[in-house]
Amino acid sequence: MPRAPRIEYEDAVYHVMARGNRRLPIVFSDADREVFAETLAEACSLAKFKTYAWVLMDNHYHWVLETPKANLVEGMTWFQNAFTRRINTSNRLWGHLFGGRYKAILIEGNLSAVGYTGRWQRDYLSEVIDYVHLNPVRAGLAGPGHEIRPSVSDYPWSSVAMGYSLTPKKRPTHLHGDTFALLDLEDSAAGRRAFVRRLDEIAAAEAESEIASSESPPRRSLSELFDRGWVHGSDSFREIVLETFGPAETEKPSASTNSNYRSSELGKAFAEREARHILADGLKHFNLDETSVASTAKGDWRKVAIAWAISERTTVRQDWIAGLLNLKSASNVSQRVRQYRLRPDVAKSRLERTWEKKWRRF
Repeated sequence: MPRAPRIEYEDAVYHVMARGNRRLPIVFSDADREVFAETLAEACSLAKFKTYAWVLMDNHYHWVLETPKANLVEGMTWFQNAFTRRINTSNRLWGHLFGGRYKAILIEGNLSAVGYTGRWQRDYLSEVIDYVHLNPVRAGLAGPGHEIRPSVSDYPWSSVAMGYSLTPKKRPTHLHGDTFALLDLEDSAAGRRAFVRRLDEIAAAEAESEIASSESPPRRSLSELFDRGWVHGSDSFREIVLETFGPAETEKPSASTNSNYRSSELGKAFAEREARHILADGLKHFNLDETSVASTAKGDWRKVAIAWAISERTTVRQDWIAGLLNLKSASNVSQRVRQYRLRPDVAKSRLERTWEKKWRRF
């Protein structure tokens, strides 16, 4: 059977989660955890994702993100592949790091991108943000009563400690600017303290409710909704999504009708169009043409500079870049781009330096 389609549209918000293969760890040291945070930030820069919340546990992660462009699949593919390569390389491993497909739950918002504007239900989003940030508490790694980490902010590998507890100047740029307003807080010293205090109070209240749960009927938790659902929102939002995206699910899966296939192809088309724009700009900048790209040596620094820019600013596959610039193979592209990044500025020409200044991500 075909995979369930990914529903993609501009400004969509998702709760994404992935577990390690056979539920084994996906990180093995604090250095690996730093790599996770860096790769997540890099994915946001490439795919233009905005982050509401994230948390890294030993064998899984949660991420609440917004896609200003309809490119969840393209951006997530790059993120998980890049992180897997980096962890495998640093730990001398091979094979799959994650077990199966990542889960992506759509969170209620408006669908103005497809012609419908509804009231934004912020309670659904804030509920998921809290759920993600409280994962270390539920795992017994932090929170009220913990001897070493009595606060949610004491767990170092989440967007609380590495983002919302920090001043705006120290905070990663991919964190969503509306998160404090979403919780009716100001982005100030007092607001940041209130942000953390609110989470600690929720954690304490949950701990008390667990003690009393034996005396009352069990309620369906958010984790159960995540495990079984595909959308977190109201019935009306669910109906709108089904009406907008549902018909393709009833068609016979094929290259032309399967919505998962089509959304992936649209994502590729967008990334490749952006890459071709960079190529055209590079040919002009370095006084090349398409014929000379095919005939010049594979190590020509001008072609490598263009490949570097495409890698910096798009999510196209490296084998696609190799074909575009006649650079032999994906591994060759990866190697030469890495060498380009490591070259000292004094070894680069004026044209290279001006090109790099134009296309550098940050």
